[in-house]
Amino acid sequence: MNPGFLIRDTVLPKYGDVTRFARALRMARPNVSRLVNGHMRISVRMARRLEALGHGTARDWLTLQVDYELEQDRQR
Repeated sequence: MNPGFLIRDTVLPKYGDVTRFARALRMARPNVSRLVNGHMRISVRMARRLEALGHGTARDWLTLQVDYELEQDRQR
């Protein structure tokens, strides 16, 4: 599963909408929207911001991202 979808399904509902979530992350709304719609990968910066908000550890988010990318590469 794309980690952005996991964020969309488990983290985003706690904020109500993408705009509020983007404000909490201190990131641009379009970038957060791209992430939760599976069009952007989780960066180190994003992982650290999620951790700072209490949503898991940065290492866990980055591991999910790398595992997803490895699986995508295997399928090619």
